[in-house]
Amino acid sequence: MPGNLQGRSVRETGPRGGVLVTYEDGELQPPERLFVDVVRWAVADVDLSTANTRAEAVDRALPVLRRIVEEEAEGRPVACRVVFSGRSPAHGALFGQERMLRPELLAQAINAGGDNMWLEKIKVMTAPATDAADIAAGGDALADLQGLLLRAAETPELLAALRAEFEPLWGKLDAEVYHEDVPALSAAREGRYAELVAAVTPAVIDRIAREE
Repeated sequence: MPGNLQGRSVRETGPRGGVLVTYEDGELQPPERLFVDVVRWAVADVDLSTANTRAEAVDRALPVLRRIVEEEAEGRPVACRVVFSGRSPAHGALFGQERMLRPELLAQAINAGGDNMWLEKIKVMTAPATDAADIAAGGDALADLQGLLLRAAETPELLAALRAEFEPLWGKLDAEVYHEDVPALSAAREGRYAELVAAVTPAVIDRIAREE
């Protein structure tokens, strides 16, 4: 029985089972691979390179989820993590929105697999379509704002002000929201404000650029 018979988390995706080795009439028979997992874990990597809006991003997920149900699950229930990736024009509209995206992606999971698909987590791993170096080279107001925000991550006075603004909020959040696995929220919750500013800067710049 090499490996485990049932995937226990999203780190153990794909078919799980063992190998049946039969000894008969003094001879070993060819080994037979048996898949006995009752729930299959999967990661739906959704490329958003051509998605311009949040609605388009959600739509891109459906064919990926459907493929997992039809080609990978082999009739089993699926526990699936959705990962949005790629340099995308939709980055600014998606950044930090994992919690808000969940109901929309749950609807897509139902469309793809009915009751046989459960969403384990949603992760937004996209990047802005326009590179920071290209924005800086523009020499315009947007470039100035980007430079200001990048410097802000190294400004003690701003970081202290952010701490003073955020800390009173933690006691007002529901426990479910407080413990949400969102990188920007985790950074603020743990007092990593320089990291928070650096993380949100590309999304802020991208969103402003799209609204111009």
